[in-house]
Amino acid sequence: MKTMKFSLEIRSDIGEPEVVVIAPEWSTELDSLRSYVLDLDEGGTQVESMRLVGIDGGNATLIKPSQIMRIRTQDRNIYADTRQGSWRLKQRLRELEETLPAEDFIRINQGEIVNLSFVSRMDLSLSGTIALTLLDGTKCFVSRRSLKRFKSALKL
Repeated sequence: MKTMKFSLEIRSDIGEPEVVVIAPEWSTELDSLRSYVLDLDEGGTQVESMRLVGIDGGNATLIKPSQIMRIRTQDRNIYADTRQGSWRLKQRLRELEETLPAEDFIRINQGEIVNLSFVSRMDLSLSGTIALTLLDGTKCFVSRRSLKRFKSALKL
């Protein structure tokens, strides 16, 4: 492994942290470092290192949170909907709500969490609710109970 110099500069005049890497050429190590830094959330946790295990019949697959459009309940089971299909999860909805990144995932009703990155349209014309359309055309509705939290999360 190559040696690397490390320096850190603390300045109160900047808004958010900035990472600058100076290197003679691009390398796989730099690519890994870039991916690592970009996948950190505000608390310093590796977001994309988190994986959920999705089950479909007898098959299991690892799902990154960034692949999930929504998480929903159906017939007392929890499902993660991705562009590749639906996968049954073993976690409870409350556990998922607490562990998934809050800036992307928000609970919109008693049985559903959506990934805001996959919301393509919001219909605010309905009285007492908001209708969400996801990128795949799925419609979801924000319950009256969740409306205040949803609006404050989006600064509406």
